[in-house]
Amino acid sequence: MTTLTKMDGLRHYRATVTEELCRHYTIPAGSAAEAERMARRSLKPGQKLVGINVTDGYRSAETGADCLAHLLGHPYFPAGDVPRFLADWIRAALGWDGAEAQAANRQLAYGGLRIRPETPALCVASGRSVAFLVRVFEDTPWADRWADALAALPGASRTNMTFARVASRAVQLPLAGRVSEILDSLEAPP
Repeated sequence: MTTLTKMDGLRHYRATVTEELCRHYTIPAGSAAEAERMARRSLKPGQKLVGINVTDGYRSAETGADCLAHLLGHPYFPAGDVPRFLADWIRAALGWDGAEAQAANRQLAYGGLRIRPETPALCVASGRSVAFLVRVFEDTPWADRWADALAALPGASRTNMTFARVASRAVQLPLAGRVSEILDSLEAPP
């Protein structure tokens, strides 16, 4: 609908435009139903709702892979001037670089990680009881939800473990699949 109004000798037109707009944003909520209610309340007067698709942003394989890559690429106990990353310690615990596997696995436990050679799996503590993991994930999208993101990876499961004598819930990730892909994508030290 278009109308014409004369004001001050100028022509002024008013047009009514109907459009569809898609907004993507994160809503901190306790459940999908609560997030949908909050999204509906965010509508402005006169806006029509075509549909809402609410998903848990932490429960996708892509988010889990990004979270794991961030973790494995983090510096951990450097050797002198040579930086070492968590991926390097995991390779050592698996015996890929000839290091003593048990010593490397013990060192990983202080950071809230452990290799289970019998499974074979990588276990990551999911509680805030491990200060290293809290520091790794602070100021990231996974600050309090790294376990949920990692649990979205294929084959992941939840378990109870101890990490350097600290009991914690953990996410167990099979070494085959995404973990090995991410390990291979991160450079090994010379």
